[in-house]
Formats: sequence, structure tokens, C-alpha cells
Amino acid sequence: GDDELFVYANEIIARIIAQSRRQRGLSVILLTLLSFQNDEIYFKHESALVGRTFYDAVFPYDKCSVIGLILSDGTVKII
Repeated sequence: GDDELFVYANEIIARIIAQSRRQRGLSVILLTLLSFQNDEIYFKHESALVGRTFYDAVFPYDKCSVIGLILSDGTVKII
């Protein structure tokens, strides 16, 4: 359907390897971007956001990303 996206991993990996050989330091940058090192998820109760829209919750933070919410029944929703 229209919502499907096919990724040809072998072709992408081959191109990344080729570019990394041509551009010194690119492999370090790509490794940093694609690794999960120092990527943690923290839950924080922010009473100023209670009752606000998810849209309103996203913009006050410039050094983190809001990725979901916890409902009053304890259900976690990752958006």
C-alpha cells in the first residue's frame, strides 16, 4: 500500500561503506549517529503539562524529546 516503505539494506550498507572509505572520519560520525550509546528513556512527572495537548508538551523542551505519555491508569503510550 501507500504506507509501506521498502529498504534495500544491502545496497545502503554498500554505499555507506564506499563513502566511509572515500571520506575520512565519516565512519566515526555514522557510528555515533546509528548507535544506541547514551540513548536513555526517562519518565518525568511534569505537572505543568497535565491536561495539555501532546503538541503543547513537545515544544517547551530543547535538550530532550517528548516521545510519549503516561495515562492516569498507568498505561504508557509511545507516540
